[in-house]
Formats: sequence, C-alpha cells, structure tokens
Amino acid sequence: MRHLESVVFDLGETLVDETRQWSEWADWLGVSTFTLFGAMGAAIAGRRHHLDAFETIRPGFDLDVERAGREAAGRPWRLGSEDLYPDAVPCLPPHQPRLEPSDLNRPAGRLRRARAR
Repeated sequence: MRHLESVVFDLGETLVDETRQWSEWADWLGVSTFTLFGAMGAAIAGRRHHLDAFETIRPGFDLDVERAGREAAGRPWRLGSEDLYPDAVPCLPPHQPRLEPSDLNRPAGRLRRARAR
C-alpha cells in the first residue's frame, strides 16, 4: 500500500480569494483597486507575469524592497483563514499545511523546499 506524502493545491483563486491581498497592494501603491486589476488584466492578456502590472504602475518596482517596506510599515502580506473560499475549507482538514509566505510567488524556492521534504 502506498502512502500519500503530500497534497499540492493552487492557492490563488482556487482555495483563496485574493481580493483583499490585491486591494492591499493597490492601497500600498497609491492607486485604486480597479487600476491594479486593470494592469493585471493587461499583463495576463499579454501572457506576461502578473508582476508586470506592478512595473506598469510603478516603473522600477522591486518586490523584495516593497515587501520589506510593507513589513516595516506594519502592513505585511498575510494569508488568513478568512481568505479561504468557504467551499475550499472542507478540502483542508485534517491536513496541516506547511507553507511560508515566502513560498508564494516564488516557484523555485517552493520546489526546492518540496524536494527537500
């Protein structure tokens, strides 16, 4: 009999409603949520990375610098149970996810950590 060692879910807009996170980024950048969503839509339509939306709004955007700035300002990125879609909740217990915020949007680091487990 084989044992299940891990279960991998896509978080964004599958398990998690990202509206709050993106809205907080828009606030941080000083633009409306609609402006950020429009820039994201253009990036997605152009088959570009979603971070291109940040670059469109703020040329020279550096994600690490901005994350550090948000942290220093007491406005860190966060993911809470309130962000889960209600129909996703039954998929999760009794699993204890081992996920760090640094894992998100950093596929290479996520893959290295998964292989190390």
